[in-house]
Amino acid sequence: MKGEQDSILGRINVVDINILEKTGELGYRVGEKHGGKGVANFVLKLLLKNVCEEKKITRIYAKTAFINIASQKVLTKNGFQYIGTSKEKVAMSKKELSFLHYKWTKNP
Repeated sequence: MKGEQDSILGRINVVDINILEKTGELGYRVGEKHGGKGVANFVLKLLLKNVCEEKKITRIYAKTAFINIASQKVLTKNGFQYIGTSKEKVAMSKKELSFLHYKWTKNP
């Protein structure tokens, strides 16, 4: 995603697409300067519409760190439902983090 002056705001993508199961994994990141401005929400909304039409995806999975409240809000605001918490912990910045898992399903 790029801003008005071609500055990069962040990135968003769906990876590990399984055409047979019509699923994929969501990944996104918004640059620190652009957080809290609705960028992730706006772009995720566009991605969901486009990926469903172009790739025929009906389910998308996502995960976010337990401490990343902003990302959790973006996901739920766009129709993702919480489906569980990882049992595994990941060490990051001298902290142990767990991840919350979400699933989005296309409405019929």
